[in-house]
Amino acid sequence: MSTGLIIAIVVVVLIALALVALLPGMRKRGEQRKLEGRRAEQADHHRGEAEDRHARADVAEKEARLAQQEAGRSRAEAELHESRAGLHDKGLADDELDGGRRGRADGDDTDPRDRELADRKVAQHDHDHADHDHDERDARPVAEETRTVDAEGRTVQDERRPLN
Repeated sequence: MSTGLIIAIVVVVLIALALVALLPGMRKRGEQRKLEGRRAEQADHHRGEAEDRHARADVAEKEARLAQQEAGRSRAEAELHESRAGLHDKGLADDELDGGRRGRADGDDTDPRDRELADRKVAQHDHDHADHDHDERDARPVAEETRTVDAEGRTVQDERRPLN
């Protein structure tokens, strides 16, 4: 055999040994890349699901606030009707008696003044439970609101006085 042939055989054997030694590492790296891709895909899926659930929670919170406001309005209207019943019981609302009050065409026989008063009561209730009257620097009330309402539910006196 010639020397060139021996050298060629040795080079081919060395290349084959190098390939056999490097193939498992290359496979492992390929599997690692696939695993990282699946991880990223799952993380993106979960982030998307989290965004959807946050959006649904925001909508549910808004609906709950609206329902709470409607409940407050209904409660205020009920209180208004109770107070009007008391006025009628005492004979203080005889001027409202017209011998048969006509209902509105849409079936709602609530007096517009009643609805307006109920709206004001709801607004006052919301105002009383909000932190808008507090100075954010020291969380002390900065003003006191005084409101006087007559028997028909109209505001007679409305003023804000600074607290001392």
